[in-house]
Amino acid sequence: MFFMLMPIILALVLEFNQGVMNYLNTPTVLLVTNDSNCIESKTVSQLTITQTDQGKIFTVRSGDIIIINLAENPTTGYEWAIDKIDSNAIELQSSEFFLPENAGIGGGGERIFTFRTKAKGIARLQLKEWRPWESDRSIVQRFDVTFQIKD
Repeated sequence: MFFMLMPIILALVLEFNQGVMNYLNTPTVLLVTNDSNCIESKTVSQLTITQTDQGKIFTVRSGDIIIINLAENPTTGYEWAIDKIDSNAIELQSSEFFLPENAGIGGGGERIFTFRTKAKGIARLQLKEWRPWESDRSIVQRFDVTFQIKD
C-alpha cells in the first residue's frame, strides 16, 4: 500500500517545497504612511550578505532588510560587533548568535546581523571581530560593505 502512495506523497512534498520557496523569495509588502499621512503599500526586499561579500557595493532601496551572516566562535572570546555605521541611513534591527545543533564543545557558529535601510544616500557599514575587553588592539578581522540606497 505504501509503495502505491509513494508517487502521490512525493508530488505533495515537491509541491509543498515549491510553495515554501516561492513564499521565502516573495518580497514583503508593508503598509506605510507617506508625507501626506496617506496609506500606501511598499515592497520591501531582503538582501543576504556573507563573508565572501567583503568590500562589495550593493544597491538597495530605503526600507529594505539587510542580513549579514558571519562565522563566529565566541568561546575564543572573539565576537563580531559594529565598528562604524551611518545611523542616519542604516539601522540595526538585531544581532544574534546561532550555534549549530551538531556543534561540539567550543564549536563555532554564526553571527547574524539584521539591518534596515532608512534613507536615500551612500552608507558604509564596518564590522570588526574582536575581544571587547581588550579594545581595538584585539581586532583580528574586519568586514565592510557599502550600500547605495535609493528611494
